[in-house]
Amino acid sequence: RIEEEILTLQSELRTYHRHAAYDSALDTANQLLEKTSSHFGKLHPATASALNNVGLMHKLLGNYAEAREAYHESLRVYGEVCGKDHASYAAALSNLGMLERGRVLESEAREGEEEESDDEEDGSDNNNSSSGSEEETALEELMNKNNNESNNNNTTKLSALERMQLNESSIEYFDESYRIRLAELGPDHPHTITSRSQLGSAMAASVIAERKGRIGSLIESELRSLQRKRGIGTKGEMERHVPAAVARAARGMMEAKGSSKLTRRRWDAAEEHLRGALRAAVERPRGEGVGPLTFFPRR
Repeated sequence: RIEEEILTLQSELRTYHRHAAYDSALDTANQLLEKTSSHFGKLHPATASALNNVGLMHKLLGNYAEAREAYHESLRVYGEVCGKDHASYAAALSNLGMLERGRVLESEAREGEEEESDDEEDGSDNNNSSSGSEEETALEELMNKNNNESNNNNTTKLSALERMQLNESSIEYFDESYRIRLAELGPDHPHTITSRSQLGSAMAASVIAERKGRIGSLIESELRSLQRKRGIGTKGEMERHVPAAVARAARGMMEAKGSSKLTRRRWDAAEEHLRGALRAAVERPRGEGVGPLTFFPRR
């Protein structure tokens, strides 16, 4: 009787998820968790799977703290029941990595939207003669953009440092997941290829973010220097000197070769993982080499 109820809840959950009814899906996932934990016990793969479903629905609703908590509990249960070298444990690690990377990507997208919105507002005010806006420098505007609060109530705006920390965390999750899947499933398994691609993407993103942060700091420094040396006061004057500041910052990046060895090694590793994942996916398309089922579950 209870197992039939669990199967019904699983079916309802899939339906809600397919139709993006995430609030209803979360309610169903919580019911499923209660049923599985009471019937099978808290230390059981079915309970770990139910915890994973709760985490996924929280993630899709933007409840990241709750999603992380559920994912971590799922990881703990899989580790105790299946072992930390099992493919299910690797899947839970992958879910945590995707959660962290998803937060970074969402934050970067929102920041880009805010910058586009600010650019549109700047263009609409070109004919205004407000003395206050004329005195505001490009550097001050950049600082104001970074301090604006997000309009999304479900998430908190992330700083560049927070994004970097989340990305590093995702790299650790993806790396461990990839190593387990490589040993358990082999290099050509679709899940192994996915983990390798995730790891390479996260590593490449960390390098790009690090370089973006470095050149951004150098540009700000060059703008401050120009402002002091030439007595620049208005926004229009500052904008005319931005290309020169960018060129000087780029030269500074090129000259700082000694401090970028670690960055280059990580970039090379990212490229190796991404090319390796692509090569494996092309040489063995998804599904090839996977044997037929030897066990057919009862209907």
